Amino acid sequence: MKHASNSLSHIKDLRNDMINKGWSICVFDCHFNGKEYFVTFEIADDVLKTDNYAVAVLTFHDVHDLERTLEVKANSAGLDGDDNNIIEYFGIDDKRGSGDFCWELYQCLDRDMPAAFLLPVDDIRRNVVLQQIDGRLNSEHNNGRICYSVRRLGRKIDGTPEARSPFIDDKTKMLYGPLYKTLRADRDTSITFCYHEDGERVSNEELIRSFMRREQKRNN
Repeated sequence: MKHASNSLSHIKDLRNDMINKGWSICVFDCHFNGKEYFVTFEIADDVLKTDNYAVAVLTFHDVHDLERTLEVKANSAGLDGDDNNIIEYFGIDDKRGSGDFCWELYQCLDRDMPAAFLLPVDDIRRNVVLQQIDGRLNSEHNNGRICYSVRRLGRKIDGTPEARSPFIDDKTKMLYGPLYKTLRADRDTSITFCYHEDGERVSNEELIRSFMRREQKRNN
C-alpha cells in the first residue's frame, strides 16, 4: 500500500528523535474515518526484523476495543501492508477500487504523527505501550509490572557483554525511572531488570542492595 515518496513526512523525524532520546516505542492518537485509534510506533531491530526498507512498525489499537489491532511496517512512502486487511480493519468503502482511501489515510496519519518523541500523556496510553512491550517480550520472566530483581547479564562468545532488550529498557524507564537513573542504566546496557505479575513489590532500595551484593560476589 505504499504510495508517494513522502506520504508520511514526519516518520523519519520521529524515529531519529527516539533514537537520540534512547527510546524504541511511543504512542500517539490518530483519527480516521470517524474513528479513534492509539498508534504504537516501534523502531527496535527485533520488531523490524532486518527489513531494509521499513523505518518503523505501526500498530493501530481501536480506542473502543483495544484488542482489535492492525500491525504494519512503514516508511516515508507509506504503509507496507495488505490492502484488503487495511480496508477491512478501518471499515473503508472502496467499492470502486480507486485507491483514494490510502491518500485519505495517509493524510490523517501524517497530520496526527508527531515529529518528536513524547511520553504517554495518561495511564490509558501508558498501558497500551506497556501491553505492547509485554507482547514483544513474550516471556514469563519479564511480563508484569513488578520488578523483583536487577541482574548483570553474561557475556557473548566473543567476550563482549550481553545487552538488555530495548523492550526491558523502555519498560523500566516508564515503571521504575528513579531506579533506572540511580543505577545509571543508560550507561550500562549489561544491567537488566526482571519482572513478574504477582508477588510483593520490592522497594528500590532492596533491589539496589541485592544487586550490589551480587556485584560484590561477582568481583571477588
